[in-house]
Amino acid sequence: MTVEGQGFAPRWASPPGETIRDVLEQRGLSQAAFAKAIGLPLPRLTGLLSGGEMISIDLARRIADSIGGSVEFWLARDGQYREDLSRVEADGWAQSMPTSQMAAFGWIHRPMDWKEQITSCLGFFDVRDVTEWRNTYGMMLERARFRVSDRARVDVSATAVWLRKAEADARQLACAPWDRGAFQGVLPELRRLSLISDPRKFVPRLVSDCAAVGVAVVVLRAPSGCPASGVARYLQPARPHIALSARYLSDDHFWFSFFHEAAHLLLHDAQSVYVDDLDWRDVVMSSEEREADELATTLLVPTHVRERLPRKRPTPAQLHKLANDAGVSSGVLVGQLQHAGIVGFDSVFNRLKRRYRWEGTTLERA
Repeated sequence: MTVEGQGFAPRWASPPGETIRDVLEQRGLSQAAFAKAIGLPLPRLTGLLSGGEMISIDLARRIADSIGGSVEFWLARDGQYREDLSRVEADGWAQSMPTSQMAAFGWIHRPMDWKEQITSCLGFFDVRDVTEWRNTYGMMLERARFRVSDRARVDVSATAVWLRKAEADARQLACAPWDRGAFQGVLPELRRLSLISDPRKFVPRLVSDCAAVGVAVVVLRAPSGCPASGVARYLQPARPHIALSARYLSDDHFWFSFFHEAAHLLLHDAQSVYVDDLDWRDVVMSSEEREADELATTLLVPTHVRERLPRKRPTPAQLHKLANDAGVSSGVLVGQLQHAGIVGFDSVFNRLKRRYRWEGTTLERA
């Protein structure tokens, strides 16, 4: 066996300990004798052989003096192994990302091989490596306050991708300085946008009206595995952001999601990230989520209208009149009646809801 002409055949992608084991076996040396020769306790030798113990310059010198090879060889051998581990980790991380959908949505160029996939994903998140991603987006998701139905499957990578794209789009919006009072004041007017049936008309108005009071609103298709209906967070201390996915493709869920996220911005901790799947069923809610629900309900259906809601299923004429008095679409009011338990989720009134669809990355009337 040779080490760069001196004895050992390098086997990259395996720990240096594999080479050390080969040498010890060839020379009939026990691990205990080798540990004593290099002055390393047996537990640390075990780490060295398995790759858990990094080889320092001093340790490389002691290994070279004991079994041969140069100091440079052992340092290079260990360094190559660490690089290989990083590549394996980065490849696994990139493989977990929904790159096919990211490319289909035009968020990245379709990668040609695993190396391009790693580069594309790192560039998408604007991070240097997986460690930086873990310390930013990974930690953000660990701290995020999720409200997710028991029936929903949460894909952390897909959710991180959606949050990152929403964040990037929000940063491109020209927003006035954040004005909490002005935002709260404009919300009653924003519910009237639910009367517009075409998302291609009401979404730009929602975005511009919110930007005028300092809130960056993004309506963005979510990749498979991201169960979020909406998210509320602050990109900076005075830069609030709402992202909506139109997850259930109906007007009642869309508008309740918006007002729920708006309520988080008005009521709750600016340091938190609220990721909400507003299914309403099979969800154990925190006090913050209940508060956001209550304020969203009040903002959508004013008190003077809620006081007149029937205790049993309304007639179509009653429903349309109440919706008109509230200044919301009939579908939005149906959703609120379902939320209150007055109308069933399988009610015939569901036909009053406006349905949407995604055409690529554009939300349209179905």
